[in-house]
Amino acid sequence: MKGKGWPKWARFMIKDWYYEDKGRAHDEFGEVFLVVSPGDLVCYVAAAKTAMNITSSQRKVFLKMREKTKMLDLFGPSVATTNGDAWRFHLRITLPPFGDALRQLVWVETRRQASMLAKAWTKNGVGQQLKHGIYLLTVNVASLANFGRRGDWTDGPENTPPNHKLSLAAAITLLNDYLGQILLMPKWLLAAQGVTEPDGRTGFTNKEIKGNLFLFLAAGYETTANSMLSSCIFLALHGDIQDRIIEEVDCVHHQAIEVSRVELSYTDDMPKFRYLTSFMYESLRVFTIVQSITRKVYEPQNLLVHDSSTGETRNVQLPAGTAVIINNVALHFLPLNWPSPHVLEPRRWLVSEPNTFDPLEKPTAAQEADMAAGTTPIPNHERGTFMAFNEGLRACLGRIFAKAEFVAFFAHMLRDHRFELDEDVSPADVERIMRLRSGGSVVTLTPSENVRVRLVPRKK
Repeated sequence: MKGKGWPKWARFMIKDWYYEDKGRAHDEFGEVFLVVSPGDLVCYVAAAKTAMNITSSQRKVFLKMREKTKMLDLFGPSVATTNGDAWRFHLRITLPPFGDALRQLVWVETRRQASMLAKAWTKNGVGQQLKHGIYLLTVNVASLANFGRRGDWTDGPENTPPNHKLSLAAAITLLNDYLGQILLMPKWLLAAQGVTEPDGRTGFTNKEIKGNLFLFLAAGYETTANSMLSSCIFLALHGDIQDRIIEEVDCVHHQAIEVSRVELSYTDDMPKFRYLTSFMYESLRVFTIVQSITRKVYEPQNLLVHDSSTGETRNVQLPAGTAVIINNVALHFLPLNWPSPHVLEPRRWLVSEPNTFDPLEKPTAAQEADMAAGTTPIPNHERGTFMAFNEGLRACLGRIFAKAEFVAFFAHMLRDHRFELDEDVSPADVERIMRLRSGGSVVTLTPSENVRVRLVPRKK
């Protein structure tokens, strides 16, 4: 589904134009083109191999833009906002905790939170609380993962510590709601007073601790929450996909019961959710939560450009100060990368060559064999064609964390329920809202309206 797009004179001035444009600008100007204005030079990229050059082989000269990362530097620098040696230092400290123990913790806590959420939604209805409920759940999971503090699914007074006015969940969601306004405040107003930073570089300074905590709590939880939020709506729209996931959920639960296990485990059961995992990747491809990856060259630099159609390669020199933006949405909607890209089809990810699967055509014998065998790694796409988690050494640290939370949530919610649109909600209107319009989050893509969804008990 494509709209008519913004007028050409206004296109590049519109926030989130990438999502509403769906690669139309690249159809007109090419996979790689330059926008020249009195203030800036901006190079837009929608070629998979060129994107990989920027994020991998040439990553040392295509650096994070301070103009863009400052929104995540609100309380201090972090692994997501630094470059060079500073980034390697942050990575050395922040990477080790993202192991199996954390994923198992996330799996168990997400299921616990989902159980409370399902009871609340079943009793009181979802109504306008879909976004609020999922945001609370993901903040509470992040709170346990980061601080070891377990909170129930609520932002009520029982979760507010003594001598505090807000619970952690309420404070983080409130911060994200007003992040745009906060970024306009002068830095001195936000600066911590009386902070003494430790000497030496074997650990983080106080500012670096705060910067990374803000990244993992605020920016980190929001991407996962918006992914789960949009996926709930897609399931309500696409009953056939939801039916297939429910079938897989029932099968995995049945297998667990056969070996005398009541609860699903991350180690034993997570790998069995192949279709649900494929749905997560396909939902992220279609509803591109992170719409672009931004870099900058601070001295004249050659960009190795690959033409996806001809295979030809050429060097293009970019002047110092040029911003380079990888258009993730265009990469996700380029037919050369993903045949029939506007079709939401999780089966793409179940075959050995996802980038060749056309949902409007009958699967080939080889593709049928791949889906039946159930052994193809997920994901297994051509690098640079799916950029929701970035690629290369600077790919999202929390991607496995997010996958565990996503699968645990839907595996629990769909065990006894299914998502449906409210009876007076038009599926066609919701499809247009989801496909053609973007919400107003500072960091990630969100649905532009609160879609009313019901959690309905399944008929067994």
